[in-house]
Amino acid sequence: MIKKMDALLAAIPYQQMTDAQKAQFHAQLKTAPKKPKPKSYKEQLLTREMRFLVENKDVLKENSLKAIERGELQYVDTVIYARKQITASGQQQEIINYSTVKQIGLAYFDKNTLPDFYNMIISHIRVLYATNTGTDAAIGAYYNIGAVPPALVNGELLITVNDKPIIEIPLSKFFKADAGAIATSIGVEYRDAIQLKAPKLIPSGTTYKVLISLANGEAIAGSNNSFISVELGGVCTRPK
Repeated sequence: MIKKMDALLAAIPYQQMTDAQKAQFHAQLKTAPKKPKPKSYKEQLLTREMRFLVENKDVLKENSLKAIERGELQYVDTVIYARKQITASGQQQEIINYSTVKQIGLAYFDKNTLPDFYNMIISHIRVLYATNTGTDAAIGAYYNIGAVPPALVNGELLITVNDKPIIEIPLSKFFKADAGAIATSIGVEYRDAIQLKAPKLIPSGTTYKVLISLANGEAIAGSNNSFISVELGGVCTRPK
């Protein structure tokens, strides 16, 4: 009925409307949906990760906000990674925590708090597995296509910020038995990674952890040591 009346009003010249029709016409103008404001050229250049940061700027520290407003920060493609030996049994194991030490091949950042002005927007995640007789996690031949212990494949990945979960994903999503099983819907660049439908933010100054859990009551079989690599990819702000 309303749509019909709208059409009727639109067909009547304003000068010929009755006072009641004019009142109805103005009432409908007030409730009509407004056209979205066109994006500026600068806004059109923002990537999905950059837009996400802008939309969630309220959770950033004040110094980061002011630095962004002054144009003092840049957006840099970044992968936060950590490689670590995992025990053959045991429920939850921390891959990134307070004791994490920055070292090429082992970890990208010290500890589990990003430095000032570093705000990480996670858009994709990759998990890899390796096994060897030694204990150095940096020298493993990591892979995610091939035989991986069921205790690990059937486990879970958990990422927290200030002890609150922001990502919970079954580890089975990261491992495939053969190359033909890898999903192609997530794009060529991240063909063997999980691309998040909703990016996640680790603001500077907050405490984050990366944990994995083996399947309940299961243990990794075999005499060799097991290692895991977790890579959190996306865009990070940092000083220019």
